[in-house]
Amino acid sequence: LGEWSGEDTSQLDVRSQDILQLDEYIRRVYRAKDGREVFVYVGYWKRQTGEHQAAKHSPLMCFPANGMKISPVESRSISGAAPFEVSRLSASDARHTAVYYYWFFS
Repeated sequence: LGEWSGEDTSQLDVRSQDILQLDEYIRRVYRAKDGREVFVYVGYWKRQTGEHQAAKHSPLMCFPANGMKISPVESRSISGAAPFEVSRLSASDARHTAVYYYWFFS
């Protein structure tokens, strides 16, 4: 994507795969020449109901359960052909802090 190059990252660990029960997913990191990085994760379920519902949860649950501290969530608008709202938060652990944008749709 322009000056950014991307590569797949490691697969989800077995525990995460068991919990999420994804039909497909991508985990990819894009890097700019100046060192900036963007991590992209997309999970996909063929069925959006039933037993798979438990796997779709907000980072507000997931990050603290994994020992991360999170900031209050902010709402942001993404413009384009079909504008939509996303949630933004930062999360940190003992090693680093990162900013996350996330949304759900079906």
